[in-house]
Amino acid sequence: MHTGSTTSGRTADAALRFGHELRRWRTRAGLTQRELAGRVRYSREMIAAVERGRRYPSQELARCCDEVLVTDGVLGRLWPLVESAQVAADRRRGPRTARPGPAGSPAVELSDWVESIRPAIDAVAPEFIIRLRDLVNDLVPAAARGS
Repeated sequence: MHTGSTTSGRTADAALRFGHELRRWRTRAGLTQRELAGRVRYSREMIAAVERGRRYPSQELARCCDEVLVTDGVLGRLWPLVESAQVAADRRRGPRTARPGPAGSPAVELSDWVESIRPAIDAVAPEFIIRLRDLVNDLVPAAARGS
């Protein structure tokens, strides 16, 4: 996943800064990506992608890395900036087209639905969108999300 960037570079900067800090603390602890991955129960590929700023870390990953690397919460304090950048990137990417429904049912365009609720989406705080996404992710099995 490419994190993207904004004209100010904040999106890319947040993910890159988190990745830089993660790498700094990992190497300070004398751990390889594979060793850290094993301790936090994430894949080495995920750790590598987060360190390069190519993947957004989850709050859980930030928390686990803080514990394992004894950072005194450095990564946890950076995580909200990354999460805000991810929400902004999700908004910029725009809606995806829905797949057609079962035979006989009308195909609903996701973009039409999103546009109809856009004023409500734009009016809420980013924290609400973050929480909503987390709730949806909790409801959808990991296999369905490709995790």
